[in-house]
Amino acid sequence: MDSNDEKTKLTEHVEETPLTCISTPALDSSEVDIDEAIEQSGGGLGLILWSTGPFLLFCLEGAEIVVLSIIALILGCEWNLSTTAIAALQSVAMIGIMVSSFLCSNMGDMYGRRTMALIGAVGTAVMGVASGFATNFWQLLLLRVILGIFMGIATPSAAVLIGNIHCSRYNLIANCDSSH
Repeated sequence: MDSNDEKTKLTEHVEETPLTCISTPALDSSEVDIDEAIEQSGGGLGLILWSTGPFLLFCLEGAEIVVLSIIALILGCEWNLSTTAIAALQSVAMIGIMVSSFLCSNMGDMYGRRTMALIGAVGTAVMGVASGFATNFWQLLLLRVILGIFMGIATPSAAVLIGNIHCSRYNLIANCDSSH
C-alpha cells in the first residue's frame, strides 16, 4: 500500500468517528427537570389545594396549644391540680414535638413527606379528640405527649413539602405559614 492510501484511510476513519466529550450531554426535549416544570407551571388550583392542607395542619397545632393553655387552668381547679401539674400539661406537648422532630426528621426522606405529614395530621387530630375524653391527669398527660409526637412528625414534613411544591416566586409566601 501506498502511504497516501494509508493517510486517506486514517482521515476517513477520523472523520467518521464522532468526538466524545467529557461534558454532560444536552437534555432531550422529552426530558424535563422537576424544578423547571414547577417554575413553568407557576401554580394554579392544585398548588392552592396542596398548600391548604399543611396550612390547616399548622393552624390545628396552634389551636391545640392555645386551647389547652385555657383548659389546663380549668382542669387545675376541677381536678385540684398543683401549678406544677398545670405547667406539665401545658409543656408536655412541646417536649413530644422536640423529641419526635429530632428522632423522626429523616422519616420524611425514607417514607415520603406527604405520607409522614398525613400520618402526623391524622395522629394529631385523633389524639386531640382523645384528650377531650381523658378522665384524670395521667391520662391527659400521656395523650398530650403522644399528641406532641404526632405534631413533631407532621410539622417538618409538611414544612418541607410546602417549600418543595412552590415555584421560587411563591416560596417566600408559602413558607411564611411554616416558619414555626
